[in-house]
Formats: sequence, C-alpha cells, structure tokens
Amino acid sequence: MEQQVVFDTCADFEFGLNGTRQTDYFIYNTDYTDGLVVYIPGFGGDLGEYAKAFCEKTSKQYQMAAMTLNYFCIGSRPSAGAKVEVHNSEKAKVEQAFIQMGGTGEASIEALNALLMNSNNHIKLTGDLVPTKNEYQNFGLLAALDIVNAIKDATQRFNLSLDNVILVGSSYGGYLANLVTKVYPGLVKAVFDNSSWAQTNLAYVVGQEMGVPEFSYQVYPKVILDLNVRSPWTLTQGLPNTFSGGRQEIRGFSKPQLQSMANQGGQDTFYVFYHAQTDNIAPTHEKIEMANNMAELGFKHVLMNVVDESDIDGHLIKNLGHGMGMSMRKFFEVGYGFLQDINPEFKFNDQLKKAEFDTSDLIYQFDLSANVVTGQVSVKN
Repeated sequence: MEQQVVFDTCADFEFGLNGTRQTDYFIYNTDYTDGLVVYIPGFGGDLGEYAKAFCEKTSKQYQMAAMTLNYFCIGSRPSAGAKVEVHNSEKAKVEQAFIQMGGTGEASIEALNALLMNSNNHIKLTGDLVPTKNEYQNFGLLAALDIVNAIKDATQRFNLSLDNVILVGSSYGGYLANLVTKVYPGLVKAVFDNSSWAQTNLAYVVGQEMGVPEFSYQVYPKVILDLNVRSPWTLTQGLPNTFSGGRQEIRGFSKPQLQSMANQGGQDTFYVFYHAQTDNIAPTHEKIEMANNMAELGFKHVLMNVVDESDIDGHLIKNLGHGMGMSMRKFFEVGYGFLQDINPEFKFNDQLKKAEFDTSDLIYQFDLSANVVTGQVSVKN
C-alpha cells in the first residue's frame, strides 16, 4: 500500500535561512517494521513511476518498508518535467543565424532548425533548466538532509526499525546516499551505490560561470542546448555566496572528511560500490581513492567493484557507460546478498547528538537531536 507523507525538513542554512520547509515522500508496506529501504533517484530516468515501482516490488520481496522522496531540486531534467529556458542573450544569435541562412518571417529556434536541415551545420545555444519545483542547484547538501529527515519521520511515524535502514541509488542518487552517511554517521546500515561521485562536480554548481554545461539537450535535430540548473553560487571570491573550499569539502569525501566521519561513528555502515572502469561523468579514480581511504581509516565493510568488459553479462551489467545500464532491482539483489553473506553487526547510533566537520575555511555542524535535523555553518577563526 502506498502512502504519501508531507514532512518538515531543513531550510538552506548556508544562506542564513532559519526554520523549516516541507517536501514529501512515498512509502510502501509500513506493516513491515523490521527495516526500511530508501530508493534515491538520480537526475532523470529513475524518477517518478520507476522509483515507486522499485519500492513497491522491493518491499514485498524483502519484507521491509520502502520509500522514495522528492528531495531538494529533484526533477531537474526535461525527461523529469524540468522546463528549458533559452538565455535572452541567445535570441540575437538565433536571429543572426536565421538571416544568414536566408530565412524570412519570425526567427524562432524551430524555424532555424528547419533551415539547418538542408545543411551540414548545427547550432548550440545556452539556457537554464528550471526544476519541477522551481528550486535551484544546491548539489547535495539540502537533498541529503531531506533524506535524513524523511528517514527520521518515517521510522518514528510508522515505528520502523532504525537498526536496518538501507539506501540505494545510482549516479547522483548514489552520491546522496553516501552524503547521508556523512551528515549523520551511524544512521544507515548499508549503502548500495552505482556510479556516484566521490567529489563535488563543479559543473553542477558553477557550470555557467565556468562555461561548462551540466546537461546537453538536442531539442531539435540541428539545435543543441547546453544547459545548467540555476545556481546561487559563484567562484568570485569574498562574497557571501562564494563557493569556497569549505563549501566543496563538505560535499565531498576527501581523506580528512572521511576521517571525521569515522571519528563520529561512521565506520559500521556497509558500503557496496559498483563503478565502470572508465566513467567520464563520475571519475572512477576518485571513487577508487575514496574506497581505499575508507578501508585505511577503519571503515569495516567497503566493497569496491570496478567493472570491465569481462563483467558485461546482459543482466546486471549491460554496458560500460555511466551507470552501466544496470537494473537497480538486480543491483539491490546483489548488494543485499553481500550484506546477508557478511551479516555485519550494526546498531543505530542513538548517542550521537551532533555531527561536526572542519574544513579549510568553515565549520559545519548538524544538530541530530532535534525532530528536524538542521545545519549551521561558521567561519573558522
């Protein structure tokens, strides 16, 4: 049975916003109280009905409650309902190309594409992606806190065991799963992560400023849009919204940050990482370094599987692209099998009231004792 629940979560404390905001989750079969599976969608293809079907089927098969949620800035791709807005500055470019191609009448993108169909040329334009809830790019931190607060709400509301919470996600969804275990060490029993980032991808935060799109979209056969979700962050130094070293570090898994996780009780979570040998979107070498550092720092169970051509089986691994064409239900089956084989001891860390992370220029603190987990950030002296 599906239930939709609206819950309170953290406001954007990095910009000085206090209080809470609301979003929602969809939860299945809460009569299974022995555990909770949280499916975390990525940017596009596994949103909506895919995520809900995963939860419904997985819940019944493994007899645990399962949920998915609308975290901050979800739905940021056209396939997931995001709107595309071409920059005003590009209208002159369209008009000029339209005239050069001999066009008459109104110089629209569609009309320009029709003219270009008879040539070997194409045109690239820049624009914004406007997510379904009209939110901005935060890259991870608010979304991770949404997931933490959804877990707290669901386990309390439906009396679910906090000793058996499993997170599963692909790409950005896997990254968020790992980030949850950072901001709240000891909350999660296991993470099954397919092809996530180990470090902050600046293209998603300040890509427009860098001239690097986070997403390219072929809106017409001869017209490609280079797009970014609107972001409040900047690389310009000395401003309240400067994306400084500490802003990046809190969103990543460098060795010092992993050490802080370990020091605060994060070593007991069971991690399963799958990553293609070469991944042009989420660099493989960074993920390998992350896994090696975790093992060195005393994380007890980190299974890192680097996939090559010999692993393509048409069932779990279908290709060596980003995400490897992986069925997430099959991936959960594999991860859960590892978890059952090793059967690690895990108990939710109910003694941790605050998590703190020291970065190069900032100190981040997360209040874990409150009904709604919130964060605060201060400048280092």
